[in-house]
Amino acid sequence: MDSRVAIFNPPVGHPIPPSLMDRRNGGFGRISEQGLLILDLNGSIRYADDNSASVFDSSLPRLLGRHVTELIPALPLNPNGCGYNVAFVSFHFSGGQWCHFQATRSDGSDLDIGLSMIFLNWDGLSPIFLGRIYRLGHLPNNTDSDFQRLQYALDESDEMAFITNNDGVIQYANRRFEAAGGYRQGTLPGTSLRTLGASLDTGNIFQALGNKVDLRRPANLSLNLHKGDGKPWRHKASIRPFLEEDEQVTYFIFTCRDVGNQHKKLNDLETLANHDYLTGLPNRRLFLDRLGQAIARAARRKEHFAVLYMDLDRFKEINDHEGHAKGDAALKRLGNLFSTSIRDEDTMARIGGDEFACILADVTNPADAWKVCEKILAVSNQPFVEPCDGSKDTPAIGVSIGVAIYPDNGSEEGALLHSADQAMYCAKRAGGNRWFTCPQVAQHKQGKISLDS
Repeated sequence: MDSRVAIFNPPVGHPIPPSLMDRRNGGFGRISEQGLLILDLNGSIRYADDNSASVFDSSLPRLLGRHVTELIPALPLNPNGCGYNVAFVSFHFSGGQWCHFQATRSDGSDLDIGLSMIFLNWDGLSPIFLGRIYRLGHLPNNTDSDFQRLQYALDESDEMAFITNNDGVIQYANRRFEAAGGYRQGTLPGTSLRTLGASLDTGNIFQALGNKVDLRRPANLSLNLHKGDGKPWRHKASIRPFLEEDEQVTYFIFTCRDVGNQHKKLNDLETLANHDYLTGLPNRRLFLDRLGQAIARAARRKEHFAVLYMDLDRFKEINDHEGHAKGDAALKRLGNLFSTSIRDEDTMARIGGDEFACILADVTNPADAWKVCEKILAVSNQPFVEPCDGSKDTPAIGVSIGVAIYPDNGSEEGALLHSADQAMYCAKRAGGNRWFTCPQVAQHKQGKISLDS
């Protein structure tokens, strides 16, 4: 039977007709989950899904094999009248229309259902009846019927929705909202929006929204709630007041669109745009942005900071002789080690293939920057402890570093970077694996050497 179920939806995709909708809203109530039944031509149940079992408050094993009239006595399918059964279904459910029946639960009590059936006959397959079924809940009474009908309409809506009173206390939440938030059905009424984490002042919704609410038009705003497990839940909400006949606002209807996934996608895109894909460090774009911020902050506070420009030594040899996989592994490893050599308030970035740059904030003494250079040299001179592909260890690489101090070596981005870049080339020409400052003062990892500029 399962292979057939997969092709049932296209021929029976009929909407609930207005006649049934009217009866639901004005008479015997609302529609809940839809179930699926498959009957043979005698009317015996050959397949049922979980929703069908839920409608009858039964279990699947207790449904299978039973004649449908045991559950729906008013459905006149005859166990011995295949031809009559086909004619009855084809006539009374023409086009898959819906009809109202009284059914019997497993405990013997009655319930109202909506039923739609069609006769299916394919070449090579046994002909069957396909039935779709709804449980119909009763309206309590006609008092407050407009509000009840609104709830029933929202229950069938594809949108998440809830209703609050004027004090921001939830009076009703539809199934989609409860399920998306991980809340048990029926547990939200009586809960304040503030309890759900809303930053909106819910003491008086109308006053909190101020001029945003037109009695005839919805207001739109961002609504930050939390789910049942405490995780953030971001929404774009449309809020419409519910008016009584005397034009008094008694409730507010919230329809919501979850923007958490959209927000995550935007964050992911921002990360991709501003960070190096290999090392995870800030890229050139983000580095230049932070350099501009550092200059503005230092100028305002009359402070100093340092810029380090770094180029790896012998990195091309690793790529050429050991392959790009080992080269990428070395870059990732060094990027991580360089990051551990600086403070949280500093910025380490990869700005090119084997080029890195660093902003050292609030450097009161150039010697503070030199100490960081020594740390970076130390980690770059360590060979890989573990081979990345089962072969020999990757040898130490080394790094040439140029140091520029703001504002002594430049008060603008271009001037600072040029000074640091020139100092780095001085270190490279001197043999690498050392740092130079402007004016050129070089230091091997063993000690200091002064050079005339």
